Amino acid sequence: MVLFRGVGQVATLHSHLDALRSARICQGVLLTAGEDSIVKAWDIGSMPGAIWIDGACEDLEPFANYRAHSGPVMALAVPDGEENLQSPVGFSGGMDGDIYSFELISPSENGSLDPEAARTGPRDLGHLQSFRAHRDGVVSLDLQPKLGLLASAGLDNLVLLWRVPQETRDENGGLRAANAPLQALDIPAPGSRDEHSFGSLTGVAWGPRRSTLLLCCSSAASTCCAMDVTHGAAIYSAEKTKEDAVAPVLAVASHAERDIAVSGHADGYARIFSPLTGRQMWNLRCGKSVTSVALDPFGSASEVMACRDGVLLIFDVRMCHCIQEIPLHQGEAIHWVCHAGVLPRQLGGNDLIITAGADATANVLDRTAQ
Repeated sequence: MVLFRGVGQVATLHSHLDALRSARICQGVLLTAGEDSIVKAWDIGSMPGAIWIDGACEDLEPFANYRAHSGPVMALAVPDGEENLQSPVGFSGGMDGDIYSFELISPSENGSLDPEAARTGPRDLGHLQSFRAHRDGVVSLDLQPKLGLLASAGLDNLVLLWRVPQETRDENGGLRAANAPLQALDIPAPGSRDEHSFGSLTGVAWGPRRSTLLLCCSSAASTCCAMDVTHGAAIYSAEKTKEDAVAPVLAVASHAERDIAVSGHADGYARIFSPLTGRQMWNLRCGKSVTSVALDPFGSASEVMACRDGVLLIFDVRMCHCIQEIPLHQGEAIHWVCHAGVLPRQLGGNDLIITAGADATANVLDRTAQ
């Protein structure tokens, strides 16, 4: 683990053998997933005390490895940070076309606080259930806990909705069979009504939790499409990319409570818009193709994170101005960024941002240390 100063303090986590594609935080546990087909669990809750007091720490290792996929793991989904669940369940989607659920164990359950357990290495775990319907790789997942729905987007140009089971085990303690997808959304094509021509999907994200809105983006569209999952109909359609200004949407993220979302585009802009109406509000110039975007899902929505090759940009939305530019991942592509928000006080109260990159590392930035 390497520590950097002057940008908040940053931990660079090394354990994956290939490029990282996704990262999520749930109840003080960081999950990372990559092209080495493994999901790794890290004890982020121990970082504030272990790392950021005197700036010295031994290498941090994952306490658990989840093995289920036969190819690269492209996407992760976990319950909201606001949820306080006894046995949270996470989800992973991969290029093998499969989605797996797995039980998120805590570091104490693994015994990682015991010196002997630390010497034996991370615990290898399997999955709870498999969700199979995609005919090609799964590139994006997002969980809506209030609706009990998991949304998945695949390279087969399908957006599927899955009912998330409340209990993964039956009365005898055995695993329940996974359900078939609840619904396949028929997304209208950008700029037309042609059937099944929305284009190659690049991401999905749930809108504000009070709504039943799912944002979908594709490489054939310059804006997002919003689907009302209750009625299976589009609230507004995406705009088709134009030959003179090709700007497909590569990434999307939405606030969990406020009417604000951000999309990342191939023309080097991150665009702020209303997920409820689709109205464009601000353009944030990033310079190069924006590969991932994020905002604090439960915060004030005054800051937006956008990533281009090897650089994390933090914007003040109120001024539409970049307030921090942080070089990361040795200049290689940043495939994912997530804002964990402020952790609970018992986990140190740190305000964390996580990035996952093509250099097979994850960076943890502590905003409170600035």
